[in-house]
Amino acid sequence: MIEREMPDLVLVSGSDLLKRETIERFATKVMNLHTGISPYIKGGPNCTNWALALGEFDLIGNTVMWIDAGIDSGAIIATERTRLDGGEALGELHLKVMDHAHDLYRRAIEAFVAGVRLPSVPQAEMSVGRLFLNRQWDGVTMMRAILNHRFRYRPFVPRAEIRLVALDQDEE
Repeated sequence: MIEREMPDLVLVSGSDLLKRETIERFATKVMNLHTGISPYIKGGPNCTNWALALGEFDLIGNTVMWIDAGIDSGAIIATERTRLDGGEALGELHLKVMDHAHDLYRRAIEAFVAGVRLPSVPQAEMSVGRLFLNRQWDGVTMMRAILNHRFRYRPFVPRAEIRLVALDQDEE
């Protein structure tokens, strides 16, 4: 369908439905939404929960990237922390992350449509990331996330070494 229609942009959201051949052929035209801050926390099943489990609340946010054949490893268009006050119930926190994700994705798409030159920052230039896989998420990790949220979650101080990519940044 992509070859037949030749769209200017293909949108995906946390999906592994595209075959490697398709991704490699259209890599500069496929934009992906990742509900996590790449490259620092990548994978699944839910990077917000991984940030909670790790107690790294400043890594709760979203990334828009150009998709490649890896897992959440494409060049970054934009990353942002979700605005949180530290008092959100767990469900409210997840809703804020998703609302923010959709807003960031919308802004990236609108910028693309408007012809804005989008950032395209290779993740290796930012940091060595951590990849979490679904099979690593277990009852102990889930309980750690819940307990960290219940007893340690608070407004966070962003770490200086965490680099974010602004949507309006002009990158080479």
